[in-house]
Amino acid sequence: MELSVFTTDKDGTETELLSSATLDEVKKSYNVNIIENPGGGAFTVIVSAYSTALARTVSGKSEFAMKVIQNTNLESLKLKITNLPLNNTKYVDNNLDLTGLTLSVWEVYIDGSEEETFTDDDLETIKERYSVHISYKANENDGEGICEITIYTSVLGMEIKTTSEFTYAIGGLKPTTKGDVNNDGDFNVSDVVLFQKWLLAIPDTNLAECKAADFCEDERLDVFDLCLMKRELISNSTTTTYPVENPEVIDEFTPYTATLSDVHYSSKFNIIIKCQYSAPNRVWTINDFKGIDNIKSIKQSYQENPYRTI
Repeated sequence: MELSVFTTDKDGTETELLSSATLDEVKKSYNVNIIENPGGGAFTVIVSAYSTALARTVSGKSEFAMKVIQNTNLESLKLKITNLPLNNTKYVDNNLDLTGLTLSVWEVYIDGSEEETFTDDDLETIKERYSVHISYKANENDGEGICEITIYTSVLGMEIKTTSEFTYAIGGLKPTTKGDVNNDGDFNVSDVVLFQKWLLAIPDTNLAECKAADFCEDERLDVFDLCLMKRELISNSTTTTYPVENPEVIDEFTPYTATLSDVHYSSKFNIIIKCQYSAPNRVWTINDFKGIDNIKSIKQSYQENPYRTI
């Protein structure tokens, strides 16, 4: 468990005194009391100190929860890392990408018996049963670090946990793909949509990689970056030629080019797909676009020949 401690002035200004500190580090400067809430598994951490300015004790509190195991015979947990992440490099400005990491977990009971509860599963699956904490610390060897993975649970108000670790490489700044603001490794229309929502300050909109949006390279993010981002996306578009289908047999659309329209309304971007369509002549529906991501609605022009714009 790590804590951050803040003070608040009369005007509401917050000052961070401790950042991501361990419980023992917090106890060196403040009084710490942990109270289990009724029902078990949920705890309140109270941090207090004497304020000379106010001549009284001030305090702050925060709550955290642990997954609760009802089996009172559980005595301990065992954890084994079965596969390391696909990319075992931690860059200084990012956490380690744990994609590909798998683990096995055993529950050990009072009578000495064991039960393997997870076999070669990822962290998201393990979180369904246990609480998980991940921490990083520097190693004595230059260019390396240690990633600690701790799983823990609560039995009758008692914390039961175990830790496993592996070594990772330390890199410099993570290389970014220009425009890839959602940091999924690819620059596409979803990045443009996300960036515009962020500029419009739509709630719960966050950029995973802000630097990728700075097309103007002025260390500011604004509408000018958005315009250049759209232009870059269009210039990167490729045209694919598809074979002509037999209109008497095939009844499906075949897109051969897709471009991003410069016209957008209410954070919605219009994608223009020029299509080859077959006989018999019918109106497309949204069901014709199954398997294509991010298409929410369609509008088409009506033409007598097999080629239409949608």
